[in-house]
Amino acid sequence: LDESMYDQLLDMFCSDATWHRQGKALIGRAAISNTILLRSKTQRIRHIITNSFLNASDFTMIAYMTVYKFDDGNILQEEARIHAPTSISVVKAVAGFEDDQWKLRYLSTIPQFSFTE
Repeated sequence: LDESMYDQLLDMFCSDATWHRQGKALIGRAAISNTILLRSKTQRIRHIITNSFLNASDFTMIAYMTVYKFDDGNILQEEARIHAPTSISVVKAVAGFEDDQWKLRYLSTIPQFSFTE
């Protein structure tokens, strides 16, 4: 997602996956694709995943995600200068087996903190 490699990202999802993102439920790869293609082409964003816990008995994962974002409408060639992260969320994911591979069947990000300048 951070590197705008959207085809590879979509391949990580089951065909009927649900992604709860920014207050909307995206159901299926087409809905996910339509939404991520609307992302700004000039943003620099990084999603930092920490404190991950994988429960192998039911193929679920819980983690914390801190997002750093910069977008002034220009393609950035140097480091971005920001004052704070954009947000911290809890990520919940459930894996499913499809096409002989483990993929994401369910993904949600639940906001916990937002930051102001």
